[in-house]
Amino acid sequence: MLHARQLLREARDIPASLVADDVQRSWSRSIRHGLSERDRVLFNPVSAAQLRRINEVHRTLLGHAEPEMERLFSALDNAHWVLACLEVGGNIIKTLGGQSAELRDIATVLRPGLNLSERVAGTNAPGFALEERRAIAVRGSEHFLEEAQMCACAAVPIFEPSGALAGVLNASRHHRSASIGIMEPLALAARAVENRMVAALSAPLRLRLHYSAELVKLADVRSAGGFPRRPDSWREPFGTPTA
Repeated sequence: MLHARQLLREARDIPASLVADDVQRSWSRSIRHGLSERDRVLFNPVSAAQLRRINEVHRTLLGHAEPEMERLFSALDNAHWVLACLEVGGNIIKTLGGQSAELRDIATVLRPGLNLSERVAGTNAPGFALEERRAIAVRGSEHFLEEAQMCACAAVPIFEPSGALAGVLNASRHHRSASIGIMEPLALAARAVENRMVAALSAPLRLRLHYSAELVKLADVRSAGGFPRRPDSWREPFGTPTA
């Protein structure tokens, strides 16, 4: 990864064997936004007035996302994840987790009011998901900013019933290995938020489709406590810590 970073600084081609193409695209966007790897943006203060404004503007998304975030957080149990919901502009509107001393720095990076769009924070999972409208995991030094490289993050976009992008659900923890086991439950939570948006429509015509018959009805998901509990894949750490 150090070699890839040097090639990036020299504006030279980076082999895909060193860094995935999607991460390279995000790095290039970060540079076009005028960012430097050593920029310090993740710990900048967020004013109370700014936070109130964000919450007021995005209270509808918050109302749909918060219950599903709580269900997911409960299902994860003590898996050392911090969850966050971001609105379409990249501002964090809700965070869950991070009360322990071990996760305090992660929770600080994911505090409400902070903007994690690529134009502000460079390559990161929620910023990428907002930019390319698809799920992504970003680990360690794949992050553009050096101050973010302690994190491993997964993010899934949330879409409005119209198909417009509404925001992103993100899960972050300390980077320990290449393995991430939270993408499936995170995607289920995002779909549940979207289902809530559809249910809130006035007199909608609803057609529910899912590859898994037991998840066609949102009620079926909730009857299982919010999400199917799969300790082996959802609560496992990233893997054996590497040096």
